[in-house]
Amino acid sequence: MAVFAALGVVLLAVGLGIAIVAGRAFTATERVEGQVVGLRQNEEAFAPDIAYTTRDGQARVFHSGVATSPPYPLGARVPIVYDPADPEWAALDTRGDRWLLPTIFGGTGGFFLLLGALGLLQDRRHRALPAE
Repeated sequence: MAVFAALGVVLLAVGLGIAIVAGRAFTATERVEGQVVGLRQNEEAFAPDIAYTTRDGQARVFHSGVATSPPYPLGARVPIVYDPADPEWAALDTRGDRWLLPTIFGGTGGFFLLLGALGLLQDRRHRALPAE
């Protein structure tokens, strides 16, 4: 059970680390509105290609790596963030895109930590009982 608890701590730390790094990365970005101009099929889901214009007028296309089903409709307006120092870097500015990985790692880590902690408590309780 200690292995589950240790794995939980590691996964929680990874989730927290991803959230901190992503939070810092997003603070250095500009937010603009983009438009879905294409869709790429990825197995049973679709990843959007999104055109956007930087604040200084550069036209760019962001090829999202996140596929969804149902897909974003062509022509849909979506929030985009990009790095003014590197306008090639962009990301969808949605809760799912910002919090998907931290939630997966943190949730899984929390589950394993709880499972391990409950197992350790149960082991401790059985060792404390007098032998018959």
